[in-house]
Amino acid sequence: MAEIAASARRTDDGVRFWKAGSPSGVPALFLPGAGWTGAQGLFLADALPEFSWHLLDLPGIAGSVPLACADARGFSQWLHTFCASEGIVRPHLVGHSLGGYLALSAAAQGMPLRSLALIDGGLAPLAVPQSLGMIAYAVPLVVALDRLTAGALVARRPGKPSTESAESAEEIAERFHLPISEELRRACEDCSRQGEAWDLDGSVQQRLGLIGVQTRTGAALARVKAPVLAIIALHPRGEKWRHERAAKAISVLSALPHVHVVETQTGHYPFWEDPQGFADALRAFYRDGEDQRR
Repeated sequence: MAEIAASARRTDDGVRFWKAGSPSGVPALFLPGAGWTGAQGLFLADALPEFSWHLLDLPGIAGSVPLACADARGFSQWLHTFCASEGIVRPHLVGHSLGGYLALSAAAQGMPLRSLALIDGGLAPLAVPQSLGMIAYAVPLVVALDRLTAGALVARRPGKPSTESAESAEEIAERFHLPISEELRRACEDCSRQGEAWDLDGSVQQRLGLIGVQTRTGAALARVKAPVLAIIALHPRGEKWRHERAAKAISVLSALPHVHVVETQTGHYPFWEDPQGFADALRAFYRDGEDQRR
């Protein structure tokens, strides 16, 4: 399994990140799903150890400090600043789940990239958090007012420590039909140490902003200049709406010439459910297509 630095580093504004892979390799960034720390991205360093990976927490989640302006535009600006501070130029960008929406937002707003990879995220309209209730219908107005008031409307605070113990690797594996692996154990243990696993309070700001500015997937991807890998989980054991959403995403993305679509007979975590198939898809995209993308 890939090794990462023994202790995470923090940006000046309090967001944690790890480094993995080759320090002299091509730069690459990973944005995890909600409820996970950046250490979830160890599967990438295993599949492509020659890259210089930066595995980031999402601001406001897993002990990282939220941003002053926590909508999609604010996150994109923050990511640009992070790259500048680390000397990262034109990286590969990978996002899973909520991290995929944030990655797509940054790419669509013109972030210079070598490529964009979306892992079962950013490929369909973001679901409105049930905890918002009826206020969900007012989200666009809330976002606009929050921006006009320079972020004074939506509270800026880290996610509250979970009152329940973090789920173990065995519990996660059973719930999502995953095999037990060292990567899954490592990611769960890291979340457990933070005491904030699965507590999504800290991501409400990002979700509000994303819902408020989210455009149609096709329109957003059409603005992305870099090649795109879209890994779409077909959720064979999931609910009907998951199948329908996957089919719609495949139909839209297949019409875009710069998007390479990979369908997987897995659930939301293809890198843990089918690690070999997932690694093969990554290598084919990054290595086999490199000559065409230069």
